[in-house]
Amino acid sequence: MDIKIFRQARIICYLNFTDEYSWFGKVVKCEFEKSFYIEMTDSDKDWNRTTFGFDLVDTEQDLLLKFSHTNWPEINHHFKFSSLCWAMLLNSLKNYLETGSVIPFNERN
Repeated sequence: MDIKIFRQARIICYLNFTDEYSWFGKVVKCEFEKSFYIEMTDSDKDWNRTTFGFDLVDTEQDLLLKFSHTNWPEINHHFKFSSLCWAMLLNSLKNYLETGSVIPFNERN
């Protein structure tokens, strides 16, 4: 996935998951070391107007990443598949941060 950020009147993100899924969103919340959220503005009908992002929460022992993807128009197959993809992506991020291991995109299921 390629992510490019363009500075204009607001911050626009270009999310190129694949050539078929080449979408845009705007940053709606960005607090240094606290949170980051994107609202989709030009994607498919299910993702448009949804918002995804995370909050970072310090606990006594760890740093907790609280992820969400909200405002779906309906709970359908695309919602379920996207939830699975987010879970795999976040697990890969966890593995990378803890062990440095990287799974090439074409080897991910």
